[in-house]
Amino acid sequence: MVSVDAAAKVPPGYLDVLKDLIAANKIRPVVDRVYPLAETADAHRYVEAGHKRGGVAIAMMPHE
Repeated sequence: MVSVDAAAKVPPGYLDVLKDLIAANKIRPVVDRVYPLAETADAHRYVEAGHKRGGVAIAMMPHE
């Protein structure tokens, strides 16, 4: 799943183009950390501290 800031304006079809670029290995998403849903507050604190170096994800199901 991809989430964007509510203030960002994403043109129609943009996520389809992004999906195609990822599938073609032309870009690679960078995920810094994955937090379980129960640790969402910790994830927010981590992001707000300014240390993240990629996306921070919240796992809705147990992460393996």
